[in-house]
Amino acid sequence: MGDNMREKLKFLTVKNPRKENGDLGDIKCDFCSCQSGAYALIDCINHSPMICKGCLEDGIGEINKTILSGLK
Repeated sequence: MGDNMREKLKFLTVKNPRKENGDLGDIKCDFCSCQSGAYALIDCINHSPMICKGCLEDGIGEINKTILSGLK
């Protein structure tokens, strides 16, 4: 279901290139503010928030829990 959900969210993987000094790039997750090597750019109607892989996977996990709890 994770891959299906990601497909529905229409996200794109975006690289966060390192700076010349080796630090991570300036891209930060809009949800947890971490800097990571790859981000998912969610296709939204009015905005395009940046989200790291960890928050994306946590969010999908929470969505799955909510769906499963509604089925009980």
